[in-house]
Amino acid sequence: MKFSYIDRKKEKVLVLLPGWGTDSRVFSQLDLEYNYLFPDKIEIKNFTINLRNAVIDIGERADILGWSLGGILAAQFMACNHGLADKAFFVAIKERYTHEEISGMKKLLIKNSKLYLEFFYNRCLNGHSDSDAEWFHNISSGYKFDIDELVAQLDFLEASSFPIEELKNISKKIIFINGAKDAIIPPNNINGLKNIFKESIFYKINNTGHISFLHSDFKKIVRA
Repeated sequence: MKFSYIDRKKEKVLVLLPGWGTDSRVFSQLDLEYNYLFPDKIEIKNFTINLRNAVIDIGERADILGWSLGGILAAQFMACNHGLADKAFFVAIKERYTHEEISGMKKLLIKNSKLYLEFFYNRCLNGHSDSDAEWFHNISSGYKFDIDELVAQLDFLEASSFPIEELKNISKKIIFINGAKDAIIPPNNINGLKNIFKESIFYKINNTGHISFLHSDFKKIVRA
């Protein structure tokens, strides 16, 4: 599994982990005070080990930002390797996906992958501006995914849950971010986590949806 490192002449590194049905290009508009490290492609098998090796290879501690599927991967990494990361930003995550949710997605994906991905991307854009939508449609039109890979990622989501017990003792390192108009993972999905991660910070960005990092307020939140 390959990772790319972008030296932006900043003092700190941010690991960027994209969500289901996307790749690292979805972060291309980010302009944060970080150098970037991201996977060229999400490969679920041995992901945590591969990411650990990539962080060790750059020779410094990193912050980590995971969005949706990437948020669960980031959480699992932090659960085992929080000594390698100073801060974690979890964007549009939920504690657990149900069997009904995942099986429904898989059924529609397998039946007609192009039609389902178009539907999914449109839901991602709920609450976003026309300019955001135009940009994202241009990006997503270039995605080429193996359906088996997408199904494997959905299987991972169904089998996984947010590692509460492993992370609650490092809650000061954790920041949760949600878009107020997110139709994929509405902000109330993390209400239960607020009672557990009492030392974490929870942000809800108004006037944006699932891809909340496209909003101008996102840069004010994600700082080294």
